[in-house]
Amino acid sequence: MIESIAPFQALAEADAEANSDARLLREVQRGDADAYELIMRKYNQRLYRVARGILRNDADAEDVVQEAWIKALGRLDQFRYDGSFGAWLSRITANEAYMRIRRTRLEVTDADVIDRHLSTQAAPEKKAPDHALANEQLRLALRDAIEGLPTGFRMVFVLRSLEGLSVQETARSLGLREATVKTRFHRARRMLRDEFEAQMKSAGTELYEFAGERCDRMVHSVLQRLSIRPGAEPQGEVH
Repeated sequence: MIESIAPFQALAEADAEANSDARLLREVQRGDADAYELIMRKYNQRLYRVARGILRNDADAEDVVQEAWIKALGRLDQFRYDGSFGAWLSRITANEAYMRIRRTRLEVTDADVIDRHLSTQAAPEKKAPDHALANEQLRLALRDAIEGLPTGFRMVFVLRSLEGLSVQETARSLGLREATVKTRFHRARRMLRDEFEAQMKSAGTELYEFAGERCDRMVHSVLQRLSIRPGAEPQGEVH
């Protein structure tokens, strides 16, 4: 029974989303500044992820999203209200990103990736706790693994996993068949799994390290329980 209800619930949610966008867009066309802000805040993250997934560069992605908004808001008369506004925006953003690559002949080399990876790992002024550092390293490893996917697979993975779009919405956003979206998503997940397994093997000696603040805390606790003050003179030979 639940399975039969799920498609209708998804359809109802999609209709509600479309109606919400339609109301906002009508206000935008009337020149309502608040509506402009609301519609942009609603989709900025998705569009940034689309652009970032193609360009693999933060600054370029931000520029592309800005240009995509300028084009989209200037062409609202071309948007068909019976379609998905989010998918329409995503297509414009993706096209703008690919145009930027063609214009600048952008080529991301292995050296570029390494340089960006190292720059993001510059030592902070104040050392973070071990667990926070581990989480940051995991986040960077995941980001690099996603960026290592072929563009077509990366885009599908970003929209399906990070944005949580349905197969249908992802297909509309990227101009793909739904079967292609399913295949690419499955293969992208498999490639990421294989990449992480390789990283785990190469970094095996670094797993379960006990150093830094954790080590300091353990030493301090043991000395405290033994009533030993660091730097204190020895009491003499025990007989």
